[in-house]
Amino acid sequence: MSEDKDLAKESENQLEPEAEPVDTSEEQQEPTAEEVIAELNDKILRAAAELENIRKRHQKDLENARKYGSEGILGSLVPVRDSLDLAMQASEKEMPESLKAGLEATLKLFDSCLENYGVETIIPKGRIFDPNLHEAMVMQVDDTKEEGTILEVIQKGFKLHDRVLRAARVIVSKKS
Repeated sequence: MSEDKDLAKESENQLEPEAEPVDTSEEQQEPTAEEVIAELNDKILRAAAELENIRKRHQKDLENARKYGSEGILGSLVPVRDSLDLAMQASEKEMPESLKAGLEATLKLFDSCLENYGVETIIPKGRIFDPNLHEAMVMQVDDTKEEGTILEVIQKGFKLHDRVLRAARVIVSKKS
């Protein structure tokens, strides 16, 4: 029976977790003044860098707003430019000379206004097709030209600085 008691005491001792000694010398030690200063300097440098990044991002956003802020209205003027161009083409047939001259002057003024705001006309005839600037409407067999060469411009394209307002609609060559 005493053996049973000894076994019971041993099993109880095994169930109780052993307490680990706590080392308080390093964990609860206060940081030195140099460590506090170094940490605060690091925080100041990080905050200054973040502030500089915010300033640069804001400057870039302002620059883009100035550069592309008129994109909406200029894009809506492109169809007006197309209409003037169509009227000019029609004037070659049936329009009195004075009306034709007035239409030419209006078209030049309109183009000048678009150019002042950074709008460029995309007229790619004879160039290689670029899907970023051109929209292929038709592929036409032409063995005299390199494949992918733009044969005809159906509708001019327009860019505002480096952004496409409207891709030029074109006829592209292909080999037979």
